[in-house]
Amino acid sequence: MMLPSGWSDGSFIVAHGPMDRGFRTNLAITPQTLPETVTLESYVADMKDSMARTLEQYVVHKEGPARFGSLSGHLREHSFLAEGVKIGQYQLCVVTKGLARVFTYSVRAEKLSASRSTAEALFSGIQIQAAELKGGGTFKLPI
Repeated sequence: MMLPSGWSDGSFIVAHGPMDRGFRTNLAITPQTLPETVTLESYVADMKDSMARTLEQYVVHKEGPARFGSLSGHLREHSFLAEGVKIGQYQLCVVTKGLARVFTYSVRAEKLSASRSTAEALFSGIQIQAAELKGGGTFKLPI
């Protein structure tokens, strides 16, 4: 995906699985500071619109409220084409106190359904420390 001028990707991969025909399954986290008036609902709607405009063959398969361990948020299951590879993702969005955190599990699209339990286990093990809610602290992952 080409980013617009002046943009930079703030995501970072925190875990990756085995290589599969040139694509490595992974879990990425993208934190984003927001005005405190932004709600989870408005954030995920804006993100969905942006992805639909910028990703080739973007399709949302399922989405809705979700809870994994201590995290409550919005889970979206979607797919798109990137550099000729169909990618599937489970994307968990959590918004609290002016900070969005997007946890994205990516895999080849044809393996998305079969890998749901892996994504859910990773999401369930994420813990957000109290200090992190104020912009500091760390994430704890089950890896």
